Amino acid sequence: MLLAVVIVTCPWEQVKAQCSAGMEHMSVSTNKYKCGSSELCGKISTPPKIYLNYTRIVYDHYFYGYCDGWHYIDKPYYDNPHYECENQIDDKYNTVEEQKVNRLTCETSTTYKGEASEKITGGACGPDSSKASTLNNDGTWSSEFGQKYCLPNNSFTNATCSAMKTVDAYHYAGINSCGANGGSPVSEDASITTVVSAEYLDGDLRKDMIDRLPPYSFKWDEGTGASFYSLSGDHRTAEGGKMKYRVKVPNSIKKANYTINWFEVKVDYFGYKTLNTKHDYVVGTGDPTTPAYGKIIYVDVPSEICTIWETDPIIVKVEMP
Repeated sequence: MLLAVVIVTCPWEQVKAQCSAGMEHMSVSTNKYKCGSSELCGKISTPPKIYLNYTRIVYDHYFYGYCDGWHYIDKPYYDNPHYECENQIDDKYNTVEEQKVNRLTCETSTTYKGEASEKITGGACGPDSSKASTLNNDGTWSSEFGQKYCLPNNSFTNATCSAMKTVDAYHYAGINSCGANGGSPVSEDASITTVVSAEYLDGDLRKDMIDRLPPYSFKWDEGTGASFYSLSGDHRTAEGGKMKYRVKVPNSIKKANYTINWFEVKVDYFGYKTLNTKHDYVVGTGDPTTPAYGKIIYVDVPSEICTIWETDPIIVKVEMP
């Protein structure tokens, strides 16, 4: 024998109690900061770009000589007991400092390499000599000579920069004379090159932020939830959230089939709203202590800057058993 199926459209009085539906949701959210170095030398893009690697290369070379000195000899030289001599000093300094940022933890690691050397050609003024020092990976020098190198004490002029690669090209405003009796600089030059690389893109930040989202709890909250994604104006901070939700029918009629409609509303960066019609089918339990639930719907962090939430559900049809 076939059972009759009665189709009821809410809100008929006789099924008014069965025409009420609600929502339950779980939501989680988090944020992530974009660590790293900005562009350098005041040339900042809009929005500013952030880089995870920072390399500083310092090069310094000066060669000078013709330092007046007196070398005494045993016999007269044109009735002069001494004669003028010259020596030459060739100093070189080259270091690389590389800084890397772990974009997930924002921890910074820095490594170094480089060398400093000095070669003195004494000529008639005295014997040749040389000094050298190596810059260790941790930034210490292998000998005192490197630590006492005079580059930081010199004054520079003529700095130039570029946006992606910052090059500060310098020439000495002057160096100390090379001896008590004075001297003449022959050649002086130095440069500091700063390079930023490994740009921290907005897509990278969004992924890192999503990876930081905590797990859902085990407790459903009453009402509607929200999923969202936002990015700060300077593109350094991303925030996002996701949700899962389901419709429910309390006080449902046993084996009744409920058709339930609602909207998912998306509001974009400019405030424009988009409505997405949703529906679900729920079978009644007949137990006033156990609501009838629909399927669980997941809404992940959006791919664009926007917010998504669901409206309150409406039962549009009930098929009675």
